[in-house]
Amino acid sequence: MYMDGRDPSPNGSSAQLYQETLAITSESIPAEVLSLILLLAHPKRRFPHELPFEVVASHVSRFWRGVALMTPFLWNEINIYSGKSMECAAHYIRRSGTTLPLNVRIDLYRADKQLASNPFINQSKDLARAVADKLVPHLHRVGKLTILCYSDQTAIALQSHFRTANVPVLEYYSVGYGRIKATQPNARATGFRIFPEEAPKLTFLETETYQVLPSLESLKNLTTLYLHSLTPGSGINYPTFVTNLTSLPSLTSLSLQGTIDLRNWPLHSAAPDFTLKSLKSLRLLDDSSMAARLLLSMAAPRLESIWLDCSFDNFHFLFDSPQLKTAIKFKKLKYLTIQSDNLALSPQFSEAFPNVTHVHFRYPLFNHVVKLEAALNVRWLTVNTLVFTMFKEHTATKLNDCLKNLLPRRRTAGHPMEALLVDADHLQFLKQSAPQLFNQIQIENISTNNYQEFWWNKFEEKQRERV
Repeated sequence: MYMDGRDPSPNGSSAQLYQETLAITSESIPAEVLSLILLLAHPKRRFPHELPFEVVASHVSRFWRGVALMTPFLWNEINIYSGKSMECAAHYIRRSGTTLPLNVRIDLYRADKQLASNPFINQSKDLARAVADKLVPHLHRVGKLTILCYSDQTAIALQSHFRTANVPVLEYYSVGYGRIKATQPNARATGFRIFPEEAPKLTFLETETYQVLPSLESLKNLTTLYLHSLTPGSGINYPTFVTNLTSLPSLTSLSLQGTIDLRNWPLHSAAPDFTLKSLKSLRLLDDSSMAARLLLSMAAPRLESIWLDCSFDNFHFLFDSPQLKTAIKFKKLKYLTIQSDNLALSPQFSEAFPNVTHVHFRYPLFNHVVKLEAALNVRWLTVNTLVFTMFKEHTATKLNDCLKNLLPRRRTAGHPMEALLVDADHLQFLKQSAPQLFNQIQIENISTNNYQEFWWNKFEEKQRERV
């Protein structure tokens, strides 16, 4: 507050007075210091329809504007929400200099949805072309590119302009959409390659348009791959699928959602068919038999984490296979995540993956907790950390009873449990409902500090980006 009682905040009628005062007092700050202050104050996330921080800073005074325009790092984050926003993006590209990699986010969801509301006019290609015409000449400078559309057809149309694009500094590439506009079963089967030349720095690829991929030759350094929205009509069969995966020598993390054409996928019950030598983390989101088939068909000698968000109706293929009956299939497996409300299959999972040390159940109901207790008493003797997230308290008292019996028995047998990790609200529930458990096991709120599973950490990272 000023001595006369006026409020210097940038709200209301005193905004101009505040800005003028700020400009005067900042003139004595060296340009280098002001530049650093602006970089530290720059928010990590931009929201549509809000005036960007760097634009506000460049309009405080002539001095601030000069410093802001001479600070390229303020301008290399480019957000595109429609064809019209490309005019603003052109200013950002110019102000970011000539060598600084660009972080480009193309969020056409709202504009694309408005166009899709008229079923008689298909303007998605026009929208994609308007954006691509301005962006493609600068793709050689883009280090991170994120694309979000409402329709899969718009995402495909936009990428069709990348067929000859050169991306020497691209490290991160992500494509997603809100809904499938194609109505014919095979309408999405025709595919094409983008970025035909080498992309030496590309390490992260996330796409929901599987038929549109960079050339396999450009993916030699890829470490993380998300292939989502796979469909039987995508034109991908088992041999092609295996060829694509085994052509990625540096792949360490793989997330698959959906299913491909399974008609010519043999059931490899006795032995795996191919090897992913570098794979450490695998996530499968599937309601068909693809997840079970993949776990049987592949060998992964370095695999440490499996995350299963599946229908387990077809997992008898896996549980009954000779591969798992005769030996430990994934010898370095450490983390197992089962996203299911049913604990009844715990004994079968403990037989399939007997060497894990961390078991994570998401959305569990504890009606079958006796099955979990049996697995932890017999086969899962290596498990030292239990993780429960997103569970309902009305069945959690059964978990409390299970742990009261289980923990002393495991300790007496020489296989003590070390940690129980839960959500913050469930931690408070346990403090109230079973305080005695805290004397028998370390109970903590799950975080990236105490739980190092890859997919959980990725999930938490995305959550932080949204804040």
